[in-house]
Amino acid sequence: MVLPVAAVLASADDGNVPQNAIDGSLETRWSAEGPGQWIQFDVGVPSAISGVKIATYKGDQRTAQYEIQTSDTGTIWTTLTNLTTDGASTNLVAYEFANATGKYVRIVGYGNSLNDWNSISEVEILGSQAGLEITAGPNPGSIVSLRWPTVAGTLCQVQASSDLLAWQDVSAVMTNATGTQSWEEDVSQLDPASRIARYYRVKEIGGDGSTGNPKLPSAVLNLTDWKLTLPIDTAHAGSPDEYGQPELNTFEDTNYFHVNAAGDGVVFKAHCGGATTSGSGYPRSELREMIDNGTTKASWSTTSGVHTMEITQAITHLPDVKPHVVAGQIHDPNSDVIVFRLEGTKLFIDENGSQGPVLTTNYQLGDVFTVKFVAQNGGVDCYYNGAYVYTYATDATGCYFKAGCYTQSNLSKGDAATAYGEVVIYKVTVSHQP
Repeated sequence: MVLPVAAVLASADDGNVPQNAIDGSLETRWSAEGPGQWIQFDVGVPSAISGVKIATYKGDQRTAQYEIQTSDTGTIWTTLTNLTTDGASTNLVAYEFANATGKYVRIVGYGNSLNDWNSISEVEILGSQAGLEITAGPNPGSIVSLRWPTVAGTLCQVQASSDLLAWQDVSAVMTNATGTQSWEEDVSQLDPASRIARYYRVKEIGGDGSTGNPKLPSAVLNLTDWKLTLPIDTAHAGSPDEYGQPELNTFEDTNYFHVNAAGDGVVFKAHCGGATTSGSGYPRSELREMIDNGTTKASWSTTSGVHTMEITQAITHLPDVKPHVVAGQIHDPNSDVIVFRLEGTKLFIDENGSQGPVLTTNYQLGDVFTVKFVAQNGGVDCYYNGAYVYTYATDATGCYFKAGCYTQSNLSKGDAATAYGEVVIYKVTVSHQP
C-alpha cells in the first residue's frame, strides 16, 4: 500500500520545493543542486517500509543516482539501497527492498548523468503502518476501530483522508499510557461514497515518551579546538562546507556527522561523489585542529615541543571498488606528513604516500582500535593499541592534526557516487607541551 506522508522537508531547494514531490502531479518537482542533497518523508508513525516509487524529472533523458535511507528518529539513518534509474521514464518507478522499518524515509541524491542536479517529480512510500489494525464494529459500515502500538507517554492523533493528499484531524490528541492505543469513529453519518474512500493514519506529535538519541556530537567529543569539513558544497560557508566554533558546538548532520545509535561515538561519513577541497580529489568528513577556542588554525613543528593526538575509533564502511580510508593524520601546509590508513583489511601507517609499518592484515570493519601520534625531536612516534610501533623521522613545520573519515576514492576510481567510507570516533584527545 501507499503510506500517507505526514510531512516532507529537504536539505535545500531552488524554488522547486519538497512539497511538490507529494502533490500528485508530474508537472511539478523538487530540485536541489549537488551530491548529498536529500528529500525526507515522515510517514507519521514507525511503519514497515517495503519500497519507494520515484518519478525522476527528465527521467527519460538521463539516469539519476539515489541512496534510500530510513530512520526511526530522524537522527540515525540506515541505508536500504543505492540505485541508478534506467533513463527510460518520467513516470513513477518502483524500487523494492525487504525487512525495513522506520518513521522517516530519506532519498539522498547524487546528481544525474548530465549534471549535479537532483530533481524528483513525485514520490510514493510503499509499506504498511506497523501494527495498525483497522476493523469494523458490530454494525458494518458504521463503527471503525483502530489499534496501534506506540511508546507510553507519546502524543498521537488520528487523521483521515479521501485521496491520501489532504488530511484532516478526526480525533483529539491522545496521550498513550499502556503501550497500545485504540480509537473508534462512527461513520454512519457519512455518505456511502465517503465511507468507501476513507483512509486513516496515526501521527505522533511528541510527548514524554519520544525516542531517539538527543546527543549532539559535541556531547561526545570535545570539539572546542576543531573545525569540521563535510563532503558537500551548499550555500553554507566554505567550499566544501566548513563548520567552526561556536557553530560546531551545536551542529550535527544526520548523514555525515552525527552521534551513533549507542550514543558513545560520532559517525563521520564521506561518499565518493562528494565535494572535495581544492588540494585533494577525495571527499572527507573530517576535523581539522584549531587553537584559541577554535578561532585560529593550529601550526606547530615536529622539531619543537611535544605534540600528541590519540584516537579511539572504528572504521565501519569502505568504498566498493577502491576500499581505502584514512582515519587520522598529521598534515603540513602542503600535504599529509603521516597517516593511519586502511586498505581492505590491511591497516597500516602511510608516510606521505609510502607504506610504513603494517599494524594488522586482518582488520574487520567495526573493530575498535586506538592509535596515537607523538611528534617530537624531529620525528613522529607511532602507537597502536597502546604499544609503541616505531618513529618516523621528519622535519616538518606548519603542522596540524586531522581526525575523521577521509575517503580515498572517487568516481574516477570506478566507485559510484553513493559509495562511501565511514569512521566512528569514540574519543580523540590532543595535547601540546613546549
